[in-house]
Amino acid sequence: MRPALGYCAAAIIVAALAPAEARAQTTPAPAPAAAPATPPRTFSGSATVGASLETGRTDQTGVQVQFEGKRPYSATGLFDVTFGYVHATAAPPGDATLRQTVADRLTATFDVEQNFRTRLVMMLRAQALRDPVAQIRYRIAEGAGFGVRLGGRRMQMRLLPGVAFLNDDMDTIYVGFKIHYGLYEDITATITPAWTFSHYLSVSRNFSDSQDYIINIDAKLTGAVTRRLAIQLSYQYNFEKRLPPTVEPDYQKTMAGLQINF
Repeated sequence: MRPALGYCAAAIIVAALAPAEARAQTTPAPAPAAAPATPPRTFSGSATVGASLETGRTDQTGVQVQFEGKRPYSATGLFDVTFGYVHATAAPPGDATLRQTVADRLTATFDVEQNFRTRLVMMLRAQALRDPVAQIRYRIAEGAGFGVRLGGRRMQMRLLPGVAFLNDDMDTIYVGFKIHYGLYEDITATITPAWTFSHYLSVSRNFSDSQDYIINIDAKLTGAVTRRLAIQLSYQYNFEKRLPPTVEPDYQKTMAGLQINF
């Protein structure tokens, strides 16, 4: 009798375990945890073409082409690339057939911007400049700044003190490597859903020569016509003390143009 009971108990245990093992074999494995979402790294930019009125080193009208592109590389940082070219010609008095170049300025800027926490920001900048009218064969600059970001949703302001390393090649003795210290400030404001205002100021001075300083001001008012097309009014001012004696130190430009966004 006891062997029979033992056989019955074993049969019951096997019957109970068999479905459990079958269920374990047929149950799908849990899906792996999804990777955290990364911010979209999309490229956006604009191209602006317009007519400009030059004063200071030149007093002529000209044309300007400018390109700007941005691409985030993280949730808190982005790359910013800007190219600008200004060209103007004029005829000397008494000879309308002979045109002379009075403005021929090419600039290229590459920025890396990184935000920290809520208010801190760092910027690394590489810049190249060529201006034969100002007798600058080329200028290569590398700069770094660290500062604060202020404002709210409709207006943002940044203040970044920093240093810059410049290498100049001019038609004078003011050539070679030098170190500047200075301040960079910019403002971006939304006036209406269609109109925006942007402005930046850059001031730097040579550590070893107090008479070697550069001031750059740029202000733009942009109004959207469509999602892709906008009109832009801009003003630029540049003052550079250490230029050749025959070159005016200040340069101003007022421009009106069309902007294409992409």
